[in-house]
Amino acid sequence: MIEYEKATVYGDFKQERVLHQGWIRMRPNRWIALPTGRLLSSDAVHHIDP
Repeated sequence: MIEYEKATVYGDFKQERVLHQGWIRMRPNRWIALPTGRLLSSDAVHHIDP
């Protein structure tokens, strides 16, 4: 697993749709775990700026 303390997760190429800012954990199955316990599918995430 890969963890980032301060990351921005974007849902689009233009970086207009921010899905999350802050701590994240990238799981081996490519899902993104948030501190709230929610998971973001890799299909919903365009890219992550660590």
